[in-house]
Amino acid sequence: MMAEALGRWARDEMEMPPSALPSPAALRRLCSGPTAPIWDFVTRHVRSQRNVKKIRGNLRWYGHLRQMEAAAGPPGRQGALRGAVGRLRKELQDLGDAIEGTQDTALRLEASLGAGQSRRWAELRRGAELRLLGAGPDPERLRSHQGALQGPPNRPGQSRAELSAILASGAEPEVLVSGRGLRGVRGL
Repeated sequence: MMAEALGRWARDEMEMPPSALPSPAALRRLCSGPTAPIWDFVTRHVRSQRNVKKIRGNLRWYGHLRQMEAAAGPPGRQGALRGAVGRLRKELQDLGDAIEGTQDTALRLEASLGAGQSRRWAELRRGAELRLLGAGPDPERLRSHQGALQGPPNRPGQSRAELSAILASGAEPEVLVSGRGLRGVRGL
């Protein structure tokens, strides 16, 4: 079988005339023993110089045709898929940027709300202390916070009426006592 393949290869590929071909017995002898794998490789992979030139020319031509089709014609399925992937990547990048911007905005709002709430609570606490001292809070500063924060309705501790009753009985809160002491020390 190998001898027949070698004879065909010599006749067709190498274009040997039939008179120059070795006899089938000589071909069998060439294909037996340790040279069999060599002749098997030769028959599969070795081409004549003319056929090699034809194959190279065909490969160049088909490569040129593929480039022309890709450049001139509408995009094929692969081109359409690449375009879709590109669009999806861009959309994903835009969404990521939007999410990042939204997160930054949310963090800034959280920080400003936290600072604003702490300022409001400080103003309310200061107003309560001033009321205990008998002075009113600065109305200009409280207008900006008017109605912003309300204490819980069932606040533990003493109600306003209870505090008024305690103050009417003559008891003075510590803040008021220390405030009067400071005035006395300063000479007010």
